[in-house]
Amino acid sequence: MKTRKIVLIISLVLILIGSMLGYGIQTDYGNVDIKEVQFTGTFGNTIHGYLYIPKGVTKDKPAPAVINCHGYINTKEVQTGFSIEFARRGYIVLSIDMPGHGYSDAVPPGASGFDGFFSGTTEAFKYLSGLDIVDKSKIALEGHSMGGWNAAQAAQTFGEKINTVVLVDSASGTFGPALFDENSPFNHAVTFGDSDEMVLMFWEVPNAREINKSPKLKKSIGVTEDIEYGKIYGSFENKTARAVFQTPDTHAGAHMSREAIGAAVGFVQDAMPAGSVIPSTDQVWPMHEFAKLLNLIGIGLFIIFLGGVLLDTKYFGTLVQEGPQTLNIRGGKAIWAVLALITTAFPALIYFKYKGPTFLDASFLPGSALAPQGITTAIARWSVINGVMFLVLFLVWHFAFGKKEGGTLVTYGISTSSEKKEFSWNYIGKTALLAGIILGCTQLIAALVGHIFKIDFRFWVIGFKALDFAHIKMGLVYFWPFFFFFLIGALAAQTYLRTKKLEGKYAVVIPYLAAILVNGLGMFVLVLMQYVPAITTGIAGFPNFTLEAIVGFQFIVTLPFAGIIATYFSKKTSNIYLPAFINAGFITMYVVIGQAIHYFPK
Repeated sequence: MKTRKIVLIISLVLILIGSMLGYGIQTDYGNVDIKEVQFTGTFGNTIHGYLYIPKGVTKDKPAPAVINCHGYINTKEVQTGFSIEFARRGYIVLSIDMPGHGYSDAVPPGASGFDGFFSGTTEAFKYLSGLDIVDKSKIALEGHSMGGWNAAQAAQTFGEKINTVVLVDSASGTFGPALFDENSPFNHAVTFGDSDEMVLMFWEVPNAREINKSPKLKKSIGVTEDIEYGKIYGSFENKTARAVFQTPDTHAGAHMSREAIGAAVGFVQDAMPAGSVIPSTDQVWPMHEFAKLLNLIGIGLFIIFLGGVLLDTKYFGTLVQEGPQTLNIRGGKAIWAVLALITTAFPALIYFKYKGPTFLDASFLPGSALAPQGITTAIARWSVINGVMFLVLFLVWHFAFGKKEGGTLVTYGISTSSEKKEFSWNYIGKTALLAGIILGCTQLIAALVGHIFKIDFRFWVIGFKALDFAHIKMGLVYFWPFFFFFLIGALAAQTYLRTKKLEGKYAVVIPYLAAILVNGLGMFVLVLMQYVPAITTGIAGFPNFTLEAIVGFQFIVTLPFAGIIATYFSKKTSNIYLPAFINAGFITMYVVIGQAIHYFPK
């Protein structure tokens, strides 16, 4: 018990250190003020954002400004590296949650999916240009992926009122011809990764390393010959500067690319200098990313060890039971290996087919009042199919092996008692209450950290923050398919994937390593098959499933974490219910806050 309390305290210390460090870097240690702002979008929807205001900026000393727009199924926190580097150089930065993302409302009934894609930046420009602390002649737009589409649309709307546009791994006309050309009345640049798997959709060439040959990009820059990377075409003096920068990163890799951030910052600095002359190579955001990683590790430890501490209390201690012995099945290692291989491979094998259609197929956009997030609905469907498959594997294992060796509802952890066949609703209710307390405390910490320190729990695309009321409501719906998946997953861990009771110095960690391996290996291999070709050749392994592969990164982390939770709490309670409640609740919260709302009733 003492060790669990110590680790619980350590988890909170990690979160506090990460939050304070991140806040210090984000505010340039007091030289930048960050304010939460809200304003109304074109469709009456509320748009949420952070406004970074450098020290010394007033209405009498206005500063240049940058609008920072994230990509699809991201939030403003993903783009924090760009915001930090612009703000510490003296730029006012408005970083927003795009409509339907994060804490911003979706476009309302009657709008279309593409209104969600192409709104947000226009409204942000109206808001920002209305502030008396902003130099109206020096406003830049910077957007990644979908944020770049938004930036291009706003630039077309406001024309010469825009000073500079930087498209990061994006295009000025993704679903049609380039919107920019040699006559566009603003400076503009494109930074694009040499391993960007979405190149075909953006610039209509198959290889990311050959975008300089793209006719569409040439038209956007205003040249006929192959583009020279890094060369400035035109001049900043008359707002005709154009440039294309090739950076060593994938599509999502631009968020953590010193080269991509440096290219964007450097181009804006040349176009509209601000107060602080800091070289574009001088960057501090990596330490901020480390701070958010401390938060992420801390919240993971908090979930596990708060549960462990609460199980030591008198009230919840009644949930703790001594587990039955592992069944001694002949050929156990070989059978375990085969079933583990099937379990880890099956989700990856069906992922592209059942997680959702390709990004180029707009049919994923519609949602419903109950399930308004198209991609979350697809993930839930994929989870249910996997759950059914795992249940089939369990039944085959049971009738072929487990039943012969004395497998029962008790040994399988289906009974709420580890001594006799029993199903107690009182036990289930107390289990659900414990899970609710753990997850509620997790939400409370995330909310406090977000409100006080303006930071989330993140490493790259793996990000978690507190839910608002809208996401809590939809989470109550999405919880149930995830609960089915994790309930069956806990059953699998308790039966055909259960490791034998071991002795020796590695006995404690082997079950956890096995859980990590089984839960993560299949998706890890799938992601490797996508990105090894992209990184080595410039062409992704699955060029028609680009967005799906990016989402797949997250399962390499979340599913092994769920396996750790299942192993820890199954050992504590000797049944499948507590890990199912905790995993389903946390993964539901994680998924819904990071996805986009696509409910557009006519």
